[in-house]
Amino acid sequence: MADMPNRKKRTITEIRESKTTGEKMVYMSVPDYTSAQWGEMAGVDVAVVGDSLAMISHGHANTIPATMDMMVMHSQAVRRGAPNTFVLGCMPYQSYNTVDCALANATRFMQDAGSDAVKPQGGKSQAHILRTLVDAGIPTASHIGLTPHTVAMFGGFKIQGRTAVTAMKILEDAFAIQDAGCFMLEFEAVPGRIAKLISEQLEIPTIGIGAGVGTVSQTSVPFDQPYAAPTLSMHSAPSTQCESLSQSPSPCWHLQVDVQKEPWPFARPMWQSVGEVVGAPVGGVG
Repeated sequence: MADMPNRKKRTITEIRESKTTGEKMVYMSVPDYTSAQWGEMAGVDVAVVGDSLAMISHGHANTIPATMDMMVMHSQAVRRGAPNTFVLGCMPYQSYNTVDCALANATRFMQDAGSDAVKPQGGKSQAHILRTLVDAGIPTASHIGLTPHTVAMFGGFKIQGRTAVTAMKILEDAFAIQDAGCFMLEFEAVPGRIAKLISEQLEIPTIGIGAGVGTVSQTSVPFDQPYAAPTLSMHSAPSTQCESLSQSPSPCWHLQVDVQKEPWPFARPMWQSVGEVVGAPVGGVG
């Protein structure tokens, strides 16, 4: 497939400003060269090289076996497949457990893989790491809610923020990420009402994966569903979307990637208490 010479790569400034402009940028998880080509042809704004590729490309049960060498190799392939698309490299398990380790590995994403930004996981407890990366001039995002790197602490792939206490922790994490200088954060497997209330209080854009429709943008994972373990199915695109994209990649395809409904109902008292804390109006469940 030929490059798209008229396509202009998105910038950090454009992504950050999507919070105020309201532009619904499209983020898509792409594990390899071919999917990156399809994504670029479809008009995807941000190609996310997620460590879920350990599951969908390498057959592992979770993301823990992903290594830096594995992620750099896949990121290089995505960069070649989507030269005019903003590439976000997701830092794998234990690749950012110290400041020095985080700096070295984030630099590999930028220098060796040609990524445009990196995304470790974590909020308040990782704020010093995030700040260090930002201060070093490395565009950095983060990931909260269900964080696959700490899935053992959660007892498996489970929705986070279902109680007032855990929802408040997500709120604190979100502000810690913003205060660290990150340009964006991702909610995964968080009640849509909570993600929406928190998103409204932040100055940086939010993206959701299995987190309702109240975030600034959504992450599509069309390539996970046909191949991944059942643990990923709660926020993977139906396989028909992947087949449709592979058969006829089209700039209009990206209009279909948003999750159009709140997948999980939650009790009013929990999100009402969070709404009171963030100063947001409380509406009905849905």
